[in-house]
Amino acid sequence: MSESILTVIKDFLPVVTAIVPVMTAIIGGLWIVFTYIENQKVAEQNRITAQEKERKLRVIEARKPFLDRQFALYLRISELVSMLLSTPTLGDDFKVSTDFKKIAREIEGISSGDVYMLGDLEVIQRAGELAGAVRAVLGSPNPDATSDMEIKGRELVTAMGKSIRDSWST
Repeated sequence: MSESILTVIKDFLPVVTAIVPVMTAIIGGLWIVFTYIENQKVAEQNRITAQEKERKLRVIEARKPFLDRQFALYLRISELVSMLLSTPTLGDDFKVSTDFKKIAREIEGISSGDVYMLGDLEVIQRAGELAGAVRAVLGSPNPDATSDMEIKGRELVTAMGKSIRDSWST
């Protein structure tokens, strides 16, 4: 029996030696094709990622003038609220001070116009509430109205800070 196995192996050995180089070439070719396809998938994914980054950059660049204007408006509103809260309501003659009236007019203008450009409903609402509180102080500069105005001013600045933080995450 072992002689018959040796005979089969001897007969089969030339066939195997003839097939091995061909099979090596075929397997090598398949490996090259597989590697090429995998590299193309990676290259396509990298291209898609680069396109997405470029698209996001173009959106940011297109929004930049608006964002600059928006940020300047946030700074101006914050400055006005700070001035409003630190300016004495009453002058020496126990009437609403001229400085306070000037700041109040600017806040009224911003709350009825420019603030809508910000596009944040909470900021728009808080600006309207502050303008209403300022009108109340102008009508009757008593401690309750002044306290309400201070609260509304702080709420507006807080809402603006939240709006800025939220816009950074988008």
